[in-house]
Amino acid sequence: MTQVVAEAPESVGRGVTVVRGILIALGVALIGFGGYTLVMLQPRPNQLIGVAVWLIGAIVLHDAVLSPLLVGVGLLMRRAGHRVPWTVIALVQGAVVIGCLFTLMFLPEVAVQQRGPKNATVVPLDYAQNLVIMWAVLAAIVIIGSIVLVRRTRRGGRSHSNVRPPRA
Repeated sequence: MTQVVAEAPESVGRGVTVVRGILIALGVALIGFGGYTLVMLQPRPNQLIGVAVWLIGAIVLHDAVLSPLLVGVGLLMRRAGHRVPWTVIALVQGAVVIGCLFTLMFLPEVAVQQRGPKNATVVPLDYAQNLVIMWAVLAAIVIIGSIVLVRRTRRGGRSHSNVRPPRA
C-alpha cells in the first residue's frame, strides 16, 4: 500500500498578509459605516424591518435559487466533456450570475409596477420588458462569445479539455 504525503502549502509573503489585513479592516469599517448610515437615516422603524426582510429574502434567493442554478449549469456543461472549452463554460456561468443578480435587483420594481405604484414617477420604466431585453442581450453575448472562443481554440490547435491551464 502506497502512502500519499500531502505537501504543506507555500507560505505567503508578509506583504500579502498585510494587504489582506488592510482589506479586511476596510471591509469591516465599510460594513459598520453602512449599518450606521442605514439606522441613522431611516425616518421610520418599519423601513428598517422592510430592509431586513429584503436582505433575508436576498440571502434565501441566493442560496435556494442562484447557487443551485449556477452549479447545475456548470455540471451540465461539464458533462459535455471535451467538446466545450473551459472558457465557454466560464462565459456561460458569468452570464448566468450577471443575469440572476440583475433579475434579483429588478424584481422589486417589477412587483411595484404590477401592483400599481402610488406615484407613477417612482417607476417610470417598463422593468419587466427591460429585464427580458437584458437576458436576450446576455444570451447574444454568450452565443457570439462562445463561437469566437471555440473557433479560436480550434484554430490554435489547443485541446478542448475542460482542464484549466496551469497557473503561472
